[in-house]
Amino acid sequence: MDNPLSQKNTQEALDIEEINAQINLAQDYLNESKIDFEKAQVSPEKNVAELVNLLTKIKEKIRRLEIKYVDRLVAWKDEDGLMHELLLKKQDEKAVMEISALYQKTQAQFENYFQQHVALLKTHPELTLE
Repeated sequence: MDNPLSQKNTQEALDIEEINAQINLAQDYLNESKIDFEKAQVSPEKNVAELVNLLTKIKEKIRRLEIKYVDRLVAWKDEDGLMHELLLKKQDEKAVMEISALYQKTQAQFENYFQQHVALLKTHPELTLE
């Protein structure tokens, strides 16, 4: 019989890997958009809208992961008792904190990017879409 704890750790690692991939995608997008802004090849509004969409997807994944971890904690408490509950609670809190920290980092990058966008529009009003 498979060890449920081992399966949980494997799934948690896969979830964190997926979130990391999304964060890297957001970082790549930030870098590409900055270059596009400097060359004025892509509309700033489109870049901001796409980045907001990506950040919203990341935030939703984090919310789902947080709910999943809480649900698993409750299920383990019911099935296995106090010893396993404490072990999983500690692991779950750590995983949620790591994922939330990744989102906060991306959100900070977005805010920086958005400030650059506003500054660019002030100096290049021709980039504003009518």
